[in-house]
Amino acid sequence: MPATEERALARSEVIEMQELLNQLGLDVSDADGILGSRTREGVRQFQLQHDLPADGYASYEMLGTLRAMAASR
Repeated sequence: MPATEERALARSEVIEMQELLNQLGLDVSDADGILGSRTREGVRQFQLQHDLPADGYASYEMLGTLRAMAASR
């Protein structure tokens, strides 16, 4: 869990995160806005691939990182 409290991602942000993970080759299934086990595993795999702490936590920071990675492709 993050060191500081932050608001949970909105459903639309979770959908965006799922779409970005799918675009980056991490199959998290359908972008449905639910932070289920497949989405958390996709986040964990992304974190491992990029030498980030692999906690599977879907944060705003993670969403920003995914946006930047997708934009640079």
